[in-house]
Amino acid sequence: MKLICRIFTALILSANAYAADWIVQQTPVISTLRSVWGSSGSNVFAVGDSGKIIRYDGNTWTEIQNLASELRGVYVHSETCVFVVGYGGKIFRYNGTQWDTMNSNITDNLRDVWGSSETDVFAVGDSGTILRYDGTGWTATISSDEKPYLWGVWGSSGDNVFAVGNDGAVFRYNGIAWSETASSVSKHLKAIWGSSKTDIFAVGDGGTLIHNDGSKWTAMNVSADFGNLTGISGTSESDVYAVSSSGKIIHYDGASWTEMTNPSGKGLYGIWGSPDGEMFAVGDGGTVLFRKGEIAYNLTGKVFTDVVGYVTPVAGATVRLTGNSLNESLVSDNSGKYSFNVPAGDYTLEAESNYFDKVTQTVTVSEGEIMSKDIQLGDKSSEIYTQDDVDQAVSEAVSKAVSQAVSDERKKYDPSGDGKVGLEEAVHALKVSADTP
Repeated sequence: MKLICRIFTALILSANAYAADWIVQQTPVISTLRSVWGSSGSNVFAVGDSGKIIRYDGNTWTEIQNLASELRGVYVHSETCVFVVGYGGKIFRYNGTQWDTMNSNITDNLRDVWGSSETDVFAVGDSGTILRYDGTGWTATISSDEKPYLWGVWGSSGDNVFAVGNDGAVFRYNGIAWSETASSVSKHLKAIWGSSKTDIFAVGDGGTLIHNDGSKWTAMNVSADFGNLTGISGTSESDVYAVSSSGKIIHYDGASWTEMTNPSGKGLYGIWGSPDGEMFAVGDGGTVLFRKGEIAYNLTGKVFTDVVGYVTPVAGATVRLTGNSLNESLVSDNSGKYSFNVPAGDYTLEAESNYFDKVTQTVTVSEGEIMSKDIQLGDKSSEIYTQDDVDQAVSEAVSKAVSQAVSDERKKYDPSGDGKVGLEEAVHALKVSADTP
């Protein structure tokens, strides 16, 4: 078992002020970037031609890998769980330290990847290819007899997943099997995204825009020719963005689509929105565009624990919100924070992390109210730590405390200030560290 004790690393946040316009960010590559995804605004990955992979830490883009494959899709679950797909059936997984090649058992080109969790991931591609990863391996599913090329995949949950492709093809997975659904269009569909299971958008060639309200697909009216649309994402049902290979950026405010200025003028292929409302778009020549957004969260809080006698945040905890026709999940950031933007109603709030018991709470969000709900995790009483676990935690905790921790962070985990991390702190590090099998 590999333990990555990230609790000793200070979180550096971008100080950019709110800006309504897109800006060009500097990147270290000139190859075309095809896809972008992240777990937060300070953990964003972009992939593309010539095997290029770059990462954004909230301040700077850095090239972190050059894989021997044309890359087309990326899904980021957390800092220690990233999936990338590409030509020739290539699938790679990043564990926070290294990239490993996964066995897909196919040679068809893969074009997109999305997951509901780190053990429930879907990949789609040529010849109707649909793969699913269950935490142990990838399994192929035949989508239809026609086997159209599939370009995009997204879901509101693991039992409500959509794949889109050529000739208006749309397939839906209900947790048991895939079935084809009528899309109302015949153009090639290139990307799909939704804010919930009753608010889903798909885009494609010829400016095609369709919307699903949870029951059927309908074409959306547009007043201009936006070209071949290649990517779509957003922050809510009234804050949606789509991009095109000709460099168009369009925005939907819940009523109509309007064009925005692309400061780079370059063709764009992928777009993603962070939980904090930040938008990233990628495209030709290593282009990355950034838009600092504002999003009004009405349910927020922190995941924390006091198992060793003092309060400390739990980073990387899975926080899930269900109810009122929603099923959303996210990962707490390095300060333990989580945030949802949801309609008024009654919900079930769950939080779980390695070495802690899962906590389930009920919460009611009222209209116009901003609710703060902290979640306290306790010991998983059935968990047994081996001596090897403790020894490894001690070794890694001491090393990181000495070589990486800044003074403020060290005070949290070295209260005496003597530069040493004792057994109690090490066991605590073991509990809240990100665990990658």
